[in-house]
Amino acid sequence: MHTAKEAQSIAEQDTRGLALSARKVYLNGATCGWEVVIQMPGEARGWRCVVDCDTHSVFTKTRIPNPETPHKKHGSRRTRFSLRPACLPGGAAESHSHLADPA
Repeated sequence: MHTAKEAQSIAEQDTRGLALSARKVYLNGATCGWEVVIQMPGEARGWRCVVDCDTHSVFTKTRIPNPETPHKKHGSRRTRFSLRPACLPGGAAESHSHLADPA
């Protein structure tokens, strides 16, 4: 197993939850694994699983408080500013009139 996505898929199948994150960890010095945080919708507790790279299976499972789903940021830089030309009513010239020189 080479990617976090593979580890998340294995952990989701084992727990029937939703994988939120994965990070690479080292097991027993010689082998590696992935620590995957699992959210269990509708339950009070989630899972922290370690997926072994060699066996492609869940090595350990620990119950944790159910993590919250990360929220996506709304909007982008393009939608924050007016896209109307300054010559049209309600365009940049009118919306930024407070920036004009008072002279």
